[in-house]
Amino acid sequence: MEDFKKEIWENDNLHLEYNSLDSLQMQQILHKLAKLCNISVDNINNSSIFIKMSEILKNEVVLLNINEKEGFKDMSLLLKLNAHQNNSVYVIWNYNNIDKISVDVLQNYWDYIWFGASDEMCLLYFSDIESLVMVTDYGTIKSN
Repeated sequence: MEDFKKEIWENDNLHLEYNSLDSLQMQQILHKLAKLCNISVDNINNSSIFIKMSEILKNEVVLLNINEKEGFKDMSLLLKLNAHQNNSVYVIWNYNNIDKISVDVLQNYWDYIWFGASDEMCLLYFSDIESLVMVTDYGTIKSN
């Protein structure tokens, strides 16, 4: 997650828990994604991860309010995600920046985590339900 977001959390006195993964943890998550998407691990260790995932994720919907506070809740309903509130979701900003956040925090504070003005795309990996969702700033949502 970018530093400016952390500063906003602190300025607004939010004590939201998340973990930025270290390189070993990131590699483990990327290997799980490679297995889930049936792609070579060698192909996910560069900036083309979003292009490769975009080609694999076939289900596509448009959600125009994804950049708003209720965007995550609406996306969850639209995709019928059955992720439990206390489970974790991995937010993959790029191949070397992955955060682990609870579904509850992501749902309630989406507008503090996702900034459509600066975030172009991210992958959300719900490991408990083996679901992968790509979110774009222009409202296209892709999932497996």
